[in-house]
Amino acid sequence: MNDAATATIAVRYLDQAFGDWVADRLVADPESRDAARRLATAVSLALDLKHTCLDLEKYPALELPALDRLLDGLGAADVNALPETTCTTEPGPAPLVRSPDGRRLWLQKYAGFEQRLVTRVRALAATTVPLTNTVIEALDRLYPDRDSDQHAAVETALTRHMAVITGGPGTGKTWTVARLIALLLADAPVRRIGLAAPTGKAANRMMESLHKAVGADTALLEVLGDNRLPDKATTLHALLGIGRHSPQPRHDARQPLPLDVLIVDEASMVDLPMMTRVFEALPAGARLVLLGDRDQLASVEAGGVLAELCRSDSSMLYGDTPGPVAELKTNYRSTSAINALAVAVNAGKAPAKALFENDAVRRLLIAPGETDAWLDSASSHYEALTEAISGTVTAHDLVARLPAFQLLCALREGPYGVNGLNSQLEQRFGGRFERRHGRPWQLEQQAWYPGLPVMVTANDHERRLYNGDVGLVLPVREAPADPGTTGDGGWMIDPEHGELRACFPGQATRAIRFAQMPAFETAYALTVHKSQGSEYGHVVMVLPGDAERVADNPVLTRELLYTGITRAAERLDIHAGEGVLAAMVSRRTVRMSGLSRWQ
Repeated sequence: MNDAATATIAVRYLDQAFGDWVADRLVADPESRDAARRLATAVSLALDLKHTCLDLEKYPALELPALDRLLDGLGAADVNALPETTCTTEPGPAPLVRSPDGRRLWLQKYAGFEQRLVTRVRALAATTVPLTNTVIEALDRLYPDRDSDQHAAVETALTRHMAVITGGPGTGKTWTVARLIALLLADAPVRRIGLAAPTGKAANRMMESLHKAVGADTALLEVLGDNRLPDKATTLHALLGIGRHSPQPRHDARQPLPLDVLIVDEASMVDLPMMTRVFEALPAGARLVLLGDRDQLASVEAGGVLAELCRSDSSMLYGDTPGPVAELKTNYRSTSAINALAVAVNAGKAPAKALFENDAVRRLLIAPGETDAWLDSASSHYEALTEAISGTVTAHDLVARLPAFQLLCALREGPYGVNGLNSQLEQRFGGRFERRHGRPWQLEQQAWYPGLPVMVTANDHERRLYNGDVGLVLPVREAPADPGTTGDGGWMIDPEHGELRACFPGQATRAIRFAQMPAFETAYALTVHKSQGSEYGHVVMVLPGDAERVADNPVLTRELLYTGITRAAERLDIHAGEGVLAAMVSRRTVRMSGLSRWQ
């Protein structure tokens, strides 16, 4: 790595202060203080980099100069030599915890999270449930051939107290869960089933996908009968009762959740502390089903729990019991060309030229001085939306067009980042509508204009808006309901007399005034991270223009590229510099963890 990379990841003041505190307050021998200071500082820095522990064998592969300098010359013997005032082999009063071989070092809190989670995982994974005659008969109706990976996933979830169903986008995870719920209710109609996801956006999408699956599956409807799906999905924070002002959950081991089954979607986004709390809040005898894509981006906080649970060498985690993991492999959604590219990237193969010689996938090289090619695609989509504002469509119809296209970026800053691209598109579209119709749109010194896409960046439970929700600013008026009908008539587009509001999709469109909006930002372009859990017809992904930038930025990995590719259902354009794709494919996300190594 070069100097730019060194500057990208630096030791924080917090890390240094923690190292100094451990060495100066807890180490009596002056000659041992330097090693203790550097090790404690490195553990703190590792947590900031989203690792749950410091692994002395794995960290060199990360190629992080800050860690390399801190740990230069130190090894397992130095960890084992730390005094008990600073380090023990079990979570306790000391601030650090080490593995018996001295290879791994944790902050006490995160050692506790891992150890508690492993205990719960092993207990749940070892518990099996026999299939009843009712379930066997219903399974035969749903899966008469019994040879699909979806059938195997459902049977795993029916016969184990813990199940992990993993698969890429379009492999039918939600469809599988819809059938699983129908089977669980057919067996016991009073069974209490909870649905949850890490974010409000993911929870809403989970419910939308479940209702869509039920409506399109005759066999499922027959098995479901008079039973009903759960009426809502919630965020994990809301499920556990974690408020904004306290990290302590209302539901835990002492006051468990009032559920018989908990199904968690987008589990790859769940970090170690939250996953531990979820497991601990389950009542005795309850079942847990985790859904997610193990190859997708890991959580934004410490840990990569889903990937750890799905590891092929997870025998130390599950013991002699076969792992409760089922993988869905058949893609039913993306075009074959997009899926072929995703498979190649996921396998660590640099995309061959043949993968881009089709109508669905294009690779466009970024050349010096040429930075506007992707803006043309975005402009065409948003131009069409702007033109439609002058028509007679409803706000619901226009907002429904948003998922047809999305501009995605790997980075937030820089010439190929979200902020720069949003700024360029704002310059193109801001004011265009006003010039055409001869009236400015200005509200509380915030320049909103018709056709501006916005993304919520903070949860607002009162208005049912959640971090990641994307809406469209439109001039609307509330239309009365038709005579003889109940409810309101929705929101109509009215360029002349309408009020500018941010309109969000749903069964009923939510039209929010600027003054009522939670924190938000312009959303012509989104980061790949923010797009997780979403699907778009046409994706234009903008990557760096220089392969050297990949080495400089730790987020530019195979997992990010795979996640961006798999957001596209019909068409994908990738703009990148020479060698960028190959460099990203060769770089995997590595998170140091001891989750599968606790004895």
